[in-house]
Amino acid sequence: MARIQLLVFEVGNREFAIDAESANGILRAKKFTIQKLPGNDQRIDGMINLRGKIIYLFNLCSKLDIPHREISPESKIVLVQVSEGSVGFIVDEVNDIVRFDTDEIEPAPFFVSAKDAQYISGVGKIDERLLVILKLDHLLSVEELESLPESV
Repeated sequence: MARIQLLVFEVGNREFAIDAESANGILRAKKFTIQKLPGNDQRIDGMINLRGKIIYLFNLCSKLDIPHREISPESKIVLVQVSEGSVGFIVDEVNDIVRFDTDEIEPAPFFVSAKDAQYISGVGKIDERLLVILKLDHLLSVEELESLPESV
């Protein structure tokens, strides 16, 4: 039986998870100067300089149908591997790392719209908690990654 390890985080008082193998690190937002990109849309919260490398920060609120939230001193940045580099997702808090047997994860509900289902790989249960497990490779489209000013 296959097992998966998930990184659990919170955005807008809702818990989500991604495959922990995709995460490159977790940073405290208050340790960085987050530079806004002029004229950019709401999908990108800004960029940071991490050891001389530009990391673009994506806003999950627009993808997950959550009202936009300002970055607070308590926000965290989850670094994830995409294509040939890293990007960051701004989250309210990183809550946990959990393990599931793959057969314990229920598929995305059939009634979720096709647009929303493209981001959801399934739902996991821990006691009374429900974790929406996200498809990291679908959260950022090829067009979004190609539209970045420099390669990530």
